[in-house]
Amino acid sequence: MLSNWSRGVVVSMLVFLCRAGVAAPPAEAPPVVSFEGSAVIVTAIVPGETAILYGIAHDPEPYGITTRNIIHAETAGSDGRARFAFDRPLPAHTVLAAVDASTGRYAIASPGNPAPPVHTLPADAFKKRQDPEYELLDVTTTWLELLCVRPGKGAWYQFATDGALLDLDGRSNGRMLVESGALQRVLGPDDSPKKFKRHDVIVIIDPRTLTVFATEVPE
Repeated sequence: MLSNWSRGVVVSMLVFLCRAGVAAPPAEAPPVVSFEGSAVIVTAIVPGETAILYGIAHDPEPYGITTRNIIHAETAGSDGRARFAFDRPLPAHTVLAAVDASTGRYAIASPGNPAPPVHTLPADAFKKRQDPEYELLDVTTTWLELLCVRPGKGAWYQFATDGALLDLDGRSNGRMLVESGALQRVLGPDDSPKKFKRHDVIVIIDPRTLTVFATEVPE
């Protein structure tokens, strides 16, 4: 398996070859995340397209931690590189998802730690009402931060806790039922995705445990 540094070298070489008249790298390549001081660098984004950086940081405090939400969007340059600057280096207990908004390709990363495992949501986590498209997402967790990316169309976000207003089952039962129409716009023309559509990319992070779930909406 290539290290992040090795992947960056490979991407750089492919860009050079493409300029020399050789075929471009395959669009299937996921983003590559690296950390440079207080900045996060995301490469292998489609040139000129938007990179989304989404995640949770646990900032250490004298008597505990502060949980910080991260959600930013930057346009990649002609080299497919997007830079996200922060006022200080991210703490070791941080989990990030870098997503190419044009393709839905994503990578999970953590500074100073191996990338955490990514859990796949079961297909039956997506629920329908009367409409033939999915409107609800049923997740076994008590806190969640959810990002929905519709490649080439937009991205939306939601934070919710078990039994609170945005948990539609209204019970503190270790499960959450969230509605697509309640998500808020990150980018794109639409205030919400209205439905969860096929090929939407869903990334969920539990803010307390930093557990990551990711999947593509099924048919």
